[in-house]
Amino acid sequence: FPGDNVLLATPEVTLQKFLGGSLKPSDSSLHERLLKASSDDLYFALDFVPLRPLANMGLMQTSLPAELSHFYTAPDLIKTIELRLNVTHAGISELIVESNNADDAEKLEQLVIKSVDLVRAEVAKEVANLKANSDPVQQAMGRYQERMMQEMSTALMPVREEEKLVIFRTSGEQGQTSALTMTAVSGILVALLLPAVQAAREAARRTTSINNVKQIMLALLNYESANKSFPAHANYKDGKPLLSWRVHILPYMEQQALYNKFHLDEPWDSEHNKKLISTMPVQYIDPSSGLTPADGRTHYLGVKGQGMPFKGTEEGTKIEQFADGTSNTIVVVQVNDESAVPWTKPADWELDPQNPMKELSGSMHPGTFVVGFCDGSVRMISENIDAEVFKGLLTIAGGETVQP
Repeated sequence: FPGDNVLLATPEVTLQKFLGGSLKPSDSSLHERLLKASSDDLYFALDFVPLRPLANMGLMQTSLPAELSHFYTAPDLIKTIELRLNVTHAGISELIVESNNADDAEKLEQLVIKSVDLVRAEVAKEVANLKANSDPVQQAMGRYQERMMQEMSTALMPVREEEKLVIFRTSGEQGQTSALTMTAVSGILVALLLPAVQAAREAARRTTSINNVKQIMLALLNYESANKSFPAHANYKDGKPLLSWRVHILPYMEQQALYNKFHLDEPWDSEHNKKLISTMPVQYIDPSSGLTPADGRTHYLGVKGQGMPFKGTEEGTKIEQFADGTSNTIVVVQVNDESAVPWTKPADWELDPQNPMKELSGSMHPGTFVVGFCDGSVRMISENIDAEVFKGLLTIAGGETVQP
């Protein structure tokens, strides 16, 4: 809180510079503007450049209709976004999108104009249907939508000022009288942007989940290299499984100190070992989950069963036993929240032939789940994958032919 009416949300490194007075204008093009905005009722500024990779990733994983494909280039054209609103006094209200340069601003302007034209065309179809309806209420609604579309398309038509696009701007008494309308317009714009923001967030979480499985697979492969076989699904004592393979790969995940705390000759729920459940490494939890590492439940389970990577016996599987090929065999799967298990417990995922997607569908990543292959590669798999193809990817030596 730099001032009584200012809230600054920024990465910590920038925040520390700001609080220490060492932030230079070159560090952020919004810095000076932020300091001058204290008299505004509302000033919102977004430095978009650091968000470009997430925005692009989100768009790449979103299937846009052909008529909206021009939006794929939008993130690279946007530098900053500023919203300033004044309702209680006659100040300026404006929404400005700043581009990298004048040429990019022109490209961005054309994207906005094209989008407004698309919306206008779709509304025109709906208006025509409403006005052709025999119901007077529907006809009136059609005329109302037609009038509102004309006003909105005019209000949202940008004005280019060198590298900036002014989406709307009002000032003086005009600002006071129309700021509420502009607030409503801003709300609509936020609603339009929200799916893109959500897509970017999901892309980030998906990437983190993929990286989690990649680290798990790397640890498994390093374990195999050191011990000449993958770990068994658990270590045993007197014929009883004690601790999951997830515990035994800790030294290969830079978690030797945590590994040393376990009593390896005791079961996972012994008086001593169960106290360590809440110390679960963050790599064992999916970032989209409502769970936390302190809950001690993991979403990443081994594929267990006869002919599977984890045989469910005291013996680990050797890499030469993967006759189907290491790139064709899934070793680790990501399950949904309801199926997450205590990470130290010798519990893994087993195929239900009647319901191959059991515990996998309903993932935190809509329509997909993460899997790790024996060669260390990690992929997202659709919940709609052919059941026989999926079963073929689970066996280590089933002889199935799986197309890329």
